[in-house]
Amino acid sequence: ASGMICGDDTGLCKRVTDIDGRVVVRWGEQARGAAVHRLCVRKTTLACGRADGSVDVYELLADSSAAPARAHSHVDEGRVQISGLAFCGDERLLVADVAGRIEVLRVAGGKSGESAAVAQAGGHTSQVRVDSSGSLAASSGHDHELRVWDLATMAVTWKARNVPEDMVRLAVPVWTTDLAFSPGTPHTLVTVSGLVEQRLRAEVRVYDVRVGRRPTMRSIAPLGDIALSALALTVDGQCALVGTAKGELGLLDLRRDGSLVGSYKGAGGAITAIELDSSRVYSTSLDRHVRVHSLRTRKQQTSAYLKQRQFAVAVLPGGTQQADEGADAQPYYGPDDLDDNARAASTDAADADAVAGGLHPLRPPP
Repeated sequence: ASGMICGDDTGLCKRVTDIDGRVVVRWGEQARGAAVHRLCVRKTTLACGRADGSVDVYELLADSSAAPARAHSHVDEGRVQISGLAFCGDERLLVADVAGRIEVLRVAGGKSGESAAVAQAGGHTSQVRVDSSGSLAASSGHDHELRVWDLATMAVTWKARNVPEDMVRLAVPVWTTDLAFSPGTPHTLVTVSGLVEQRLRAEVRVYDVRVGRRPTMRSIAPLGDIALSALALTVDGQCALVGTAKGELGLLDLRRDGSLVGSYKGAGGAITAIELDSSRVYSTSLDRHVRVHSLRTRKQQTSAYLKQRQFAVAVLPGGTQQADEGADAQPYYGPDDLDDNARAASTDAADADAVAGGLHPLRPPP
């Protein structure tokens, strides 16, 4: 297998090649309320989390006419969209929704999922991630402090504490839009936040559960006063790819307090999802495109117009590696001083207006 899977707001999952951007297989049916918000892949199995609270499981080797296995469904109970989806072992799938319900399902042989464990996070949950070992999960959202869960017992093992009050002695709003475990170090987590005028300035925060409950690093408005909408970490955990509600995609050096190294150009709408491998960055946006950039040179390698607004992306194993242009490609983590392009991108982002309301993936709950 090679390429990537993209999920859109009409309910379709599309397999796209990473060389020329062709759509080779489509799964699912277009339906109102069936938007795909989360995707995850393990071996030859694709799990797809939808806005109506259902999760479909597809076999990647099957064609577009194959019917999915319905692993999870709370449609009849009026549950809200899936906000977290991840395999935590060959036969276990974590499913979370924005209402705060976290469930671990047994999925084997393409059969419907059987619930193995359930927990209630409480409050709006915008993202749930699983660490590389599959034993821990982290959740956070709107007015929902970052928590770490032990999936064996479904108990909270660590909970973040909000940062100190602001200069007028008001509590800083909690609005996490995405989060990630640092690869290979489950004790380190990174979060990005939305924007609340005069209260919360789109922060990137790094937490170390061994040190304490408050962040060990805060990067305030690294791309300007604009909501941050998506996050992914490099394989060494030293840098973060951060997307905004206006389509900016920046590379931040977490070793230098989240300073901007450079930008990946091309998106014309809010960045909704970011994935990466050792050499490339995959991103989807509301401008209906999926893009592939070189991680090191930051040049766009592939762009595909997919007709519908894209909400999710998953990278398939075995993708064709494209060599970075130039023998002396600049390391993605950058030199001590930022280059002129990175400075210009930082200045442009700082002058941007606050994001307009109404973007579905970024809208806070009422």
